[in-house]
Amino acid sequence: MTASPGPFSPAVGELLAVVLEAIDIPFPATVGDGERYREALVERAMHARITLERVLAVHDPGLPLDLGFEVGYLRRKLAETPADGYMTWQAAVASVG
Repeated sequence: MTASPGPFSPAVGELLAVVLEAIDIPFPATVGDGERYREALVERAMHARITLERVLAVHDPGLPLDLGFEVGYLRRKLAETPADGYMTWQAAVASVG
């Protein structure tokens, strides 16, 4: 999924796109795949939450908010927590067709 620009700065758009990337993972194919799916989703959502909390936290007005750093942090955490290790619904459908 590609993010489209909204009525906000490119840095905010990039932040929102990476948060969506964190939680928009493929659905599992079977109930048995659900456990790994939930583990990945919970871990990735936790990192997205941490990032959003840091962005929204009250900052010292003398310290600029570095959205690029926050986006990079979340991207690194998502790379450490790939949404894999389970059969996705899309892969299961493709294998039948």
